[in-house]
Amino acid sequence: MRRVAVRVAEDHHRLDRQLAQAARDPDRDLTAVGHHHAAKRGCRHADQAPRVGGSAPRFFEVWARFGRAFEQGGLQVGLRIERTAPMPSTPANRLRRFERAATWSVAILAAAAGLLAQWVPDLAVAAPGPIGFAAEALASMWRPVSALVAALALGAWTRRHRGPAAVLAAAALLTAGPQLWALVPTPGPPAATGPTLRLASVNLCAEHPADPQMAPALLQLDADVLVLLEVTRAWQARLEPVLGAMYPHRWLAAAPPEPGVSTDGLRVAVWSRLPAAGAVEARHLMQRNSQIRVPLRWRDRTFALYGIHLWKPFPYSLWRSCWRQRRELLAWLDDETLPMVVAGDFNATPRSSFVAALRERALGHAAEQVRGSAPVTWPTTPWWRLPVRVPIDHVMCSAELRPVAFDRGPANGSDHWPVVVELTWSRS
Repeated sequence: MRRVAVRVAEDHHRLDRQLAQAARDPDRDLTAVGHHHAAKRGCRHADQAPRVGGSAPRFFEVWARFGRAFEQGGLQVGLRIERTAPMPSTPANRLRRFERAATWSVAILAAAAGLLAQWVPDLAVAAPGPIGFAAEALASMWRPVSALVAALALGAWTRRHRGPAAVLAAAALLTAGPQLWALVPTPGPPAATGPTLRLASVNLCAEHPADPQMAPALLQLDADVLVLLEVTRAWQARLEPVLGAMYPHRWLAAAPPEPGVSTDGLRVAVWSRLPAAGAVEARHLMQRNSQIRVPLRWRDRTFALYGIHLWKPFPYSLWRSCWRQRRELLAWLDDETLPMVVAGDFNATPRSSFVAALRERALGHAAEQVRGSAPVTWPTTPWWRLPVRVPIDHVMCSAELRPVAFDRGPANGSDHWPVVVELTWSRS
């Protein structure tokens, strides 16, 4: 790579006229003049300039200084020109070129991911294949993805890869911008003027059926209605003697037994102080994963409570089944005529296509209406053991019901935090 460094000590317009006069002098060494014109006309290499009186050899280094000064009215002009040979092909230089190419490749991929993140709901709903899976992954992992891209942008900037750094920074902003905006504090809903219905969603965690923290934590919640997920037979036998008197109305959704398949951890229950206002329904998505619908009457009005627990969308081998279960559940909700409350483990973040589809059905997100954003509910382990932390346990309700309080419940030994909401009827 040839480099031309030019230092000019006075007005460029007058210098051009002086050099043109010098070019007509046959006794003058015109090599420096040609190099000066290369720099003045924006040529990258000096031998791209017009050849005036001859040409300089390739890879030739010239240090030229006008010994004769053009003195006109006391004006003195000096010119220094440097031309160097191309950068040698050393291992360090080859590594630098590879580093720049790799940085540009990562920047382009990150920019595509940032754009994809803006179309998550549409793509994940319409595409059960790899594109929909990628969109769902970005919706769920926006925190670590945006942090990683921002770190790459900083690294590229410190390594003087300015173009890739700018693209990476824009990709990080595209990925994290909507979520960061949601964290801006917003005015909460007005306080309730009358009684409220306290409802909690708790994932018991089928892997820990004997944790001594669970029963005291459920008593501490003091909820009117409990939506319990992963209600194994061991959990049922352990909790009913403790909480049975507190919740006299209990309903369970469990898939029929299937030879060779364990569905014990896919059972869902609703325990309530309120009696049912109609027939209780159970729906087994893909013949295995149980969901429940319980109509409840509170303050002379009836609503339908759905306790749901969908399959997780990761890894990719589970994505198509998760996509099918979501469509089955949405079709079930489309037949509802009562005001709805949907609570449970959605295995989806507020930015996911499934939550977006629920919003399209006029269901509001209780945590966002009260707090502005949903709290992290999985996992409960320390962040340094598992840095991926997502809000996947939610409560959503129709406009007829208004959330006035929302909080995350106490630790109970499960890998999920419980969530609790207080609801009241909207004025109509």
